[in-house]
Amino acid sequence: MFRGDILHSGIFDSTVPENNSLFWSFDTGAPIESSPVVVGNWVYFGCENGKVYCVDAETGDEEWNFTTKNEVDSTPTVVDGVVYVGSADTNLYAIEADSGHELWNYSPPSPLAQITPSPAVANNMIFFGASDYNIYAVNATSHEMEWVFPVKDDVWSSPAVNWPYVYIGSLDGNLYCLWAENGTENWNFSTNLSKSPRGIYCSPMISNGRLYIGSEDYNLYCLDAETGDFIWNFTAPYYIYSSAAVHDGLVFIHTQGKPYGHIYALPENDPNAEGVIDESEIVWSFETKDFDGGSSPSVADGMVLVGSNIKVPWPQETIGKLYCFNETTGKELWNLTTEKGIVASPFIANGVVYITSKDGTLYAVGGMEPAEIEITILPEFSTIKAGRVMGISFLVTYRDEPMEGAFIKVDVTHGTLWQGGASTFSDGTQRIKYTAPDADENLTVTLHATVTKSGYPEIESSAQFIVEPSSSYEDIGSGSVLSITKYWAYIFAIGALIAVNVILIVVRGKKGNPTTKKDEMKKEVRD
Repeated sequence: MFRGDILHSGIFDSTVPENNSLFWSFDTGAPIESSPVVVGNWVYFGCENGKVYCVDAETGDEEWNFTTKNEVDSTPTVVDGVVYVGSADTNLYAIEADSGHELWNYSPPSPLAQITPSPAVANNMIFFGASDYNIYAVNATSHEMEWVFPVKDDVWSSPAVNWPYVYIGSLDGNLYCLWAENGTENWNFSTNLSKSPRGIYCSPMISNGRLYIGSEDYNLYCLDAETGDFIWNFTAPYYIYSSAAVHDGLVFIHTQGKPYGHIYALPENDPNAEGVIDESEIVWSFETKDFDGGSSPSVADGMVLVGSNIKVPWPQETIGKLYCFNETTGKELWNLTTEKGIVASPFIANGVVYITSKDGTLYAVGGMEPAEIEITILPEFSTIKAGRVMGISFLVTYRDEPMEGAFIKVDVTHGTLWQGGASTFSDGTQRIKYTAPDADENLTVTLHATVTKSGYPEIESSAQFIVEPSSSYEDIGSGSVLSITKYWAYIFAIGALIAVNVILIVVRGKKGNPTTKKDEMKKEVRD
């Protein structure tokens, strides 16, 4: 389920790739905010096109998709061969994990009950919150509501379960601890009442008997999971929308920006026992430049991974980055750029990092030795005369298939390119014109090309050709295009000759054809 388990720990038992090499990617054509989950050989996630997808974890091939009537930002939960997921169409769906067939669905009584959070499943009960100000428990066998608990605002938080308790936050600024069997309140914790807003969007995380929850009041709170008693808090520069992760004595949390977001590594225990983790006690931090803060950190193999939603000044758009850090030092080990922002949380399994992006793509990073982008550079001629123009063609492929939308940046050591770069067409090709420089002797020209595409490693390649001296019209030779500015006189002369011939033909036509007239006279005599 969301963040790997029912405690939302964000801790994964897997190795992590050493670099950002892309294993494969799967495109949906619509933004994705749902986090991926991996069960066995399958990756499950929702999409804003209203679909739930099941994709092969090793190949990226689609196994099935299931269509709802509205956006699916909910992260699926997969238990005993059943996929449970909420939709903005106000339904909770139970889908057969192998086939994608709908088993059943439950719709809360309120028509306003959009279900954005990930459901939690424990002891045959399904727990989830909705936008109708309610928290629900549905029986997985009877498909009927067991209980409902009202709150005072929307519920975007995904419940964590540590039986017999269910923990869940609300935009009303409260974290609720409920008895799982009947939905009665055990305790609640209120965020800073003097702050507005102070809502809880993120999901609670439980580790070592403690509960961690972030809030719009800028604080990360550490509470006793049994009693709800306050232990310590950390005040960030701005809102906290992500869930925390705890590993080897460190707490990792991602914050929204003011102006830029950060990921922080904090001590699990307050060093001074004052109830506050202050700035001087931060173990390390890194500026992710995130302005959303929705991606929660995931930890595996001594590394911390988190997504980011970054504004680009020009054009006014966003890009995404998946960061990988050393969990002890905070050193950035690698990052992967996506075409739009990342608000989902990474899922790590079998040495592969799975992450979704608002660019509509599910990315798989790592796995088997990845294929590389390949580029073929084909100058029109191996030798060109000085001052002439020729075309240079490019073919970009990935796994022997044409790659559309790869940007080729080109430069040359001598001469002029008519443009410095362009993106490939659907057949993986692109063509750029080149003008050779003046040359008194043979000149070797090196062309260098760099190919980039979001989600793929950057590659470079080069090619060479010869520019020969040119002194007369007769030496065009190779068939390259004549430079108009240099040989305008030749072109004018040829044009004049053509014009004179046209005039002569017209004049001759007006005088008639003598041979034809003579033939006509002979015919009259015979007649």
